[in-house]
Amino acid sequence: MRNSYEVFEEQLPMVCREYKHLKIRERNKQKYLWGTIDITSPSGEVIQDFLIEIHCHEDFPKRFPVLYEIGGYIPKEADWHKYSDDSCCITADPVEILACKSGITLFSFIKDYAIPYLANQYFRKNFGQYKNEYAHGIKGIFQAYSDIMKTRDVTSWKRYIACAFGSTSINISRNAPCFCGSGKKYKHCHMQVFQDIRDIGRETILRHMRMLQIV
Repeated sequence: MRNSYEVFEEQLPMVCREYKHLKIRERNKQKYLWGTIDITSPSGEVIQDFLIEIHCHEDFPKRFPVLYEIGGYIPKEADWHKYSDDSCCITADPVEILACKSGITLFSFIKDYAIPYLANQYFRKNFGQYKNEYAHGIKGIFQAYSDIMKTRDVTSWKRYIACAFGSTSINISRNAPCFCGSGKKYKHCHMQVFQDIRDIGRETILRHMRMLQIV
């Protein structure tokens, strides 16, 4: 069975074919991506380029690769979702876990997460705020779970977590209207919430709840 680095290394050439400004480099016998990613306008005009590196995460493809913005465009501040070592906080932890539950590819990470993250940094620099961005740290985790649970009511979160892991149960058929009153069928609403909770995992979700002082 291939390890995380082998899976990552195998995907590097394909990414370089798609993104012509990215090159494969090697440091300490580990290959990584180096180069620029362009942010373009709707008309295709380059409005900002970012000098970046992308390295393998030890749990790839079940976690995001590590994105470093090394050009200095983004301040090294938590409020800007960037750490002192130039690594970037792409999204809230539970959102990343769900995005990687089936294994993410390096190409889809760049297209669906790295580029939108960088575009959001450009947007904030030029317009003073992010677009649809989770906050950093604890606040961002709370926002993410509010979306995952479809409510900000933490009492409901506790009930959903208990249901997801079998401590309690909700007696409702798949095709019945969801108990939350959304008007959707249960299978298209909170049935997915319970699955997302299980995909995040008991230990991880309880750790997040302790961080939020909910359990």
